[in-house]
This record gives sequence, structure tokens and C-alpha cells, in this order.
Amino acid sequence: MAHPGPCAEHGYYSRVFDATPEAIRAILCSAARYLRLLLPEDVAGSVEIVLAEILNNIGEHGYSAGCAGRIRLSLMLDKSDLFCTVSDRGDEIPAGLFQTGPPRCSRPVPADLPEGGFGTFLIRDLTREIHYRREDGCNLITFHMTV
Repeated sequence: MAHPGPCAEHGYYSRVFDATPEAIRAILCSAARYLRLLLPEDVAGSVEIVLAEILNNIGEHGYSAGCAGRIRLSLMLDKSDLFCTVSDRGDEIPAGLFQTGPPRCSRPVPADLPEGGFGTFLIRDLTREIHYRREDGCNLITFHMTV
């Protein structure tokens, strides 16, 4: 179950929820409503794609089979920038997976990518900056998008 966060008019959205498909789906719907109150449709859609990829990956791969876990999501809108933090206590994410790389010249061919490779490409392509670190058993993913 999600915990309520501050109102959208304050430009801040925060939730803590179970890492289950149902809870993730509910949070994505809630975040989509919030984003559409404050952002143009195309920008909100891009943020939703990034959030869906990150949250679904945590739900699918972050916790060992049978282990329950929680995810914390925070979004903060500051003028023309959106900052997001996602944290969980699941399994460590492979090194370098979410680091911002050099500019991409072309989109990859989905059939040539490893399992999950296109989702990671979308995340990296749509964010201005993305960083991952593991600290005290906690995964912390932060990203920044210009809106």
C-alpha cells in the first residue's frame, strides 16, 4: 500500500510502496496523474516511460524470489527541471547499467540487444542525467530530466 505524499501544487511527489506488480502499477497510475497536472503531455509521457522501466525492473529483478521489498519514489519539479530518486533494498544493480553515457548517434536494433537492453536504452536516452550507487545495502537511482 502506498503512503500519501504532499500535494501536486507543491511540485513534490513522494511514495513508499511494495515491490509487487500491483503496487507498481498503482504508483505508475498515480505518478502519471501527478505529472499530467504539471507537465506537457509529451514530457509527462517520457517521464512515465523511464519510471515504468525502472520500477518494473526493481519489481522483477530487485528482490530474490519470495522476498518482500519496498520501493521509495520521490519526484521534485523545480522550474524547468524534474529530479527523481528511486531507492530500494533489493539485489545490487549491475555496475554501469544506468550511468549516463556519451551521446547516442542512432537507436539500437532491439533484436541485437540483450534481455532488458532496450528498456535500459530508453532510460538512458530519455534522461538528461542518471546515476546509480549502492550504499549500506540500499540501491539509489537518481535521474534528471529537462521539462
